[in-house]
Amino acid sequence: MKKIAIILLSFNFVFLQEFDEKLFICGEKKNRKENCEENKQFLVNYWVKNDFNSVIELAYNLILCECTNVDDEEDIYLRYGQAYYNIGKVDSSTWAFKKGLKKIPDSVKLLDWAAQSSGKEIKLGKLNKLDEHLYFLETLYELDTENTSPLERMSDAYKRSEMFEEQIVVIDQWLKIDPTNKKAISNKKSAFEKLGKDASEVDEERWNREPENLEYGILYLKSLMNSENYDLASEVAEEVLIYNDSNKRLLKLVSDIYIKNLNDKDAVKYLEKLKDQGDIDSEYLIKLSNVYLNLDKYSKAYSISNSAINLNKNVGKAYFQRANVLERMVDFYGSDELDFCDRLIYDLASSDYNLAYKNGVLNAKVYKNNLKELITSVGDWFLVGEKFPSMSPDNLQCEKIKGCDCYSFVKNREVSRK
Repeated sequence: MKKIAIILLSFNFVFLQEFDEKLFICGEKKNRKENCEENKQFLVNYWVKNDFNSVIELAYNLILCECTNVDDEEDIYLRYGQAYYNIGKVDSSTWAFKKGLKKIPDSVKLLDWAAQSSGKEIKLGKLNKLDEHLYFLETLYELDTENTSPLERMSDAYKRSEMFEEQIVVIDQWLKIDPTNKKAISNKKSAFEKLGKDASEVDEERWNREPENLEYGILYLKSLMNSENYDLASEVAEEVLIYNDSNKRLLKLVSDIYIKNLNDKDAVKYLEKLKDQGDIDSEYLIKLSNVYLNLDKYSKAYSISNSAINLNKNVGKAYFQRANVLERMVDFYGSDELDFCDRLIYDLASSDYNLAYKNGVLNAKVYKNNLKELITSVGDWFLVGEKFPSMSPDNLQCEKIKGCDCYSFVKNREVSRK
């Protein structure tokens, strides 16, 4: 009988201990106020010392003992959750912030930290926390609909979860508030691409909102070029040029669009406008020369290739371009049976291919070798007469041989007698 009584007393003691935990920790109610103030000061001191385990213990005690009030309640819950976060217990951290939000549901700081903590849980593999994470961010956004930070974080969360349709919806809302945000625009294009959609739609929307914005116009044109929609790109280019008709970057891009679209006539117009700016680079001079070549305007093509060479940049490519112009001239002006002056032009082309090769254009050697049978020979020089130790295609003798002055613009370039 005594044994049973002892067991019953033991159970009763445990029950009383659990029941009186608040009394055990907090003390008598009449003394609590003083204890509360003392523990609040201890909490701050331990926080400053980065003693986060003690912070957790004291914050728990303060909450259990109902020591919090309107002035310090938010701060205590923040330190409670942040202490867990700082020691790597992010699940307990989120739990602590949620406890605080039950008391202060519109606390921006608690919501922000709850979103950060739950986001960390997701990164650590707890994918089931996504809905909770999004709830905190959505609530944050509802409290301040002009603040785009929650929308940016929601976009990132959807991106990590590969929920691209949902991400686009959030980004659209983001762009309504901040239409020029580069990250939002980039993320939307990326989401479109992940879904297999045309990313140029994003650039089109943005440009349509601000057609006078040069950057938007350029990005839209580049998207159209990437998708090889050159016809539409040409139409859009003319509209963008209305607001920016002398911008060098735009003129380069528009000329490239017309070149890609095989519209050499319009390409010339914008390349010439670019040249008139005064600092066109060799790459675009070579493009201008080539466009004139396609239009059978050999004098201009040759003159501009000379200008490219004189810039002394990309010299190999510039020499290669001039050689190509010379070859094509013979295709256009050459006699059915190659005459001496046609062969002179091939001599000059061969020389230019050689210079191109020496300046890094390795395939120029193949082009030079292809001209071996077409350049002047000893016999050709014998037939033209000994009075010519050398000759340039602009020589009057060539005009007589050709019956025209078609090579007269190839000046001051002589081929020596062989």
